Amino acid sequence: MESGAALTGLRILELGGRIAAPYAAKLLSDLGADVLKIEAPDGDPLRASGPFPRDEPGPDSAGLFRYLNAGKRSASLDLRSREGSEAALGLAAEADLVLESFRPGTLESFGLGPEALRELSPHLALVRISSFGQTGPYRDLPATDLVLQAAGGWVAAHDGAADSPVRMGGRLPEYVAGAFAAASGLSAVEHAQQRAEFVSVDLSMLECLVGTLSYPMLLAEAMGRAKSPPEPARYVPFGIQPCRDGWVGINILTQAHWAAACDAMGAPEFVESRGEVTRDAADYAAFSELRTRWLETHTAEEVLEQCQSRRIPTAIVCDGLRLVDSPQLTARGFLVKEAGGAFLQPGPPYRLGATPARPGGAAPTLASAAELPSWVPRGEAPRLLDDEARELPFEGLRVLDLGTFWAGPYLGMYLASLGADVVKVESVQRPDGFRFIASADPGNPLWYEVGSLFQATNLGKRGVTLDLRRDEGRALLLRLVERSDLLIENYAPRVMERFELDWPRLRATRPDLVMVRMPAYGLEGPRRDHVGWAMAIAQAAGISWLTGDPADDKPRNPGAFLDPTVAMHAAVAVQAALAHRRRTGEGQQIEVAQIETAVALCPEPVIDASMNGRAQHRRGNPSSGMAPQGVYPCRDGRVALSVRDDAEWKSFAGLLGRPDWEHDTGLSQREGRSRRHDELDTGIAEWTGAQGSDAVVEVLRARGIPVAAVLVPPRIYGEPQLEARRYFQSLDHPVSGPRRYPVWPMRFSFAPAGMHPSGPPTLGQHNEEVLGGLLAVSGKELTRLQEEAVIGERWSAASG
Repeated sequence: MESGAALTGLRILELGGRIAAPYAAKLLSDLGADVLKIEAPDGDPLRASGPFPRDEPGPDSAGLFRYLNAGKRSASLDLRSREGSEAALGLAAEADLVLESFRPGTLESFGLGPEALRELSPHLALVRISSFGQTGPYRDLPATDLVLQAAGGWVAAHDGAADSPVRMGGRLPEYVAGAFAAASGLSAVEHAQQRAEFVSVDLSMLECLVGTLSYPMLLAEAMGRAKSPPEPARYVPFGIQPCRDGWVGINILTQAHWAAACDAMGAPEFVESRGEVTRDAADYAAFSELRTRWLETHTAEEVLEQCQSRRIPTAIVCDGLRLVDSPQLTARGFLVKEAGGAFLQPGPPYRLGATPARPGGAAPTLASAAELPSWVPRGEAPRLLDDEARELPFEGLRVLDLGTFWAGPYLGMYLASLGADVVKVESVQRPDGFRFIASADPGNPLWYEVGSLFQATNLGKRGVTLDLRRDEGRALLLRLVERSDLLIENYAPRVMERFELDWPRLRATRPDLVMVRMPAYGLEGPRRDHVGWAMAIAQAAGISWLTGDPADDKPRNPGAFLDPTVAMHAAVAVQAALAHRRRTGEGQQIEVAQIETAVALCPEPVIDASMNGRAQHRRGNPSSGMAPQGVYPCRDGRVALSVRDDAEWKSFAGLLGRPDWEHDTGLSQREGRSRRHDELDTGIAEWTGAQGSDAVVEVLRARGIPVAAVLVPPRIYGEPQLEARRYFQSLDHPVSGPRRYPVWPMRFSFAPAGMHPSGPPTLGQHNEEVLGGLLAVSGKELTRLQEEAVIGERWSAASG
């Protein structure tokens, strides 16, 4: 039976501009939280940022502001004044969570810092979002979207970065940080309520970006140790390619995908030549000629159908206009009209069966912000678990993690780091596919135990194996379900149905179970069974369309940031469902469609297309608000820099020893510099190219100009800010030995910096502990189950 919103009664005070804090508050508002937003006297800067209807600016018509702030109420306060600060303190005294995104030290200057808030209430939680964190040598450095992407490894992580490095399109770092802030904010509130203890959370956007990379520092380290590392590919025969009426992404990740693609093209002669095509120029040229001819004769829809029918992760590369007409998004009703009806916007990125999330009403007008609002009356604040005080928020919570690859396991790892008992379920017949990627140790008979991607996404868990295709395996899983609170899975929708472990079966086994499902395209709709990996989702969601260099007019695959970000959205929904369960005793199914999360992270193309009937285009590194801005070569790498205003330009031109630029009135204002961006890029590249990257960074930072070296995998370990903030935690493993793994990008005041309780499990490592201890399966029965391969500790297809 449908009940009220899951987070009804939760009070959130939002402070600061930009996108991260508003997006975090929006995620919680859509689940029922009461959000009061503090704006500057002249309004949130996003009120002056488009898109606008007919490109006519107005403080109440900005599409992005309206999307991010639907359903909130706001107040215009000058926090620098005593009156404004005291008014904000009065609101904070009755809040449960404060979200702020000012530069470090700003909140304290307003008299609203952690010490002041701690005195207001022992049940208050504070999440602080900043570019580099509240501590460390970079704490006070200025940053821009491009500079953060460079410093966080994103610029070096995507398609084409070696030749023409560009930032990922959209404003993704802010949205990613917002998702982490919303999830950690709920966890902080739970701890504050449990223990009557003020909690602060220090969230670093830099660490959000590094933490959503595919752990290249671990792979680089492993490759350096390997006796015979695999030869890297030189050519990419598929990926994003032009077809008759647009662009398609054909994403080849396995030999089976390759063989199927060759079959679709009618090129069987290349099935056994994948290695040659990716490494030999002549073979690559011959293959590319066939591929190009095939694609030129097919539409995007035809390519999609032919590849998906062969289970190849393929997507149409969508711009905003294609997204508005997407058959999948339309069938699922994901794009909804904003309250005023002026445009379409993404709906909530998750579906909760018992407590549906709903986009709020109208965004607050600037006139309405002139009056100080008050909180909606309520009972107690939402809680997730019982009243017992715990050292960590999720102690006592048992989680079955059936997740595979990245999104599902990442969610399980987050819960484990905050105290949950997470049991990872695999089988010896089909272990988690991440075990087979990025091993870099093919000579080791247990090479599938040392894959960097698997290890880094499964820290802190216990591992068991169960063959869910067999009755005995399913029976044991259902017995575990009886003793669990949450089940995680991110298979294709048909998999759980094939196992006869769908939601009705699991709910009958444990009525108060929460089940979270993370399918690529959703549990329904015409494309529900399409194969979707992160790059295909980014292509289908409009992110690839916005990523790339306008000079070559080709969309690019962004880096693999999406899975962890989907997982953090799921963490928000899971905590909301647990709050509902505590209040009512009712479990529910949660659906987090990865395509919908991706569209929610990059909403402007949909808003602009539906509002103005046009498709936004990729800009590369230049910015409409800063000039010059770009990525430039140095003797030993690259740097990214941004010149934010006219005064900064004058300082920058003087530093470069260019009096002609410094005194050129045509360059004195941003508009003029934007028109001559190519000319400036050439001159800047000459200056940076004569120096090392560290020297360029040092001299520009001394002048307060945002700059960073483009972070590449070998330099992630040892990066000063990450090391100063103890971002890596050394954990042991019985096969690979000790390795340094990333921790979380947020520092909870109640937890140590190294939050992972243990290293990753080996295959079936805890069979006896979990099945024997928790389910009381006898030793004799465990032996029989292992002999019959229902359980086991070695991959059945492994040699030796």
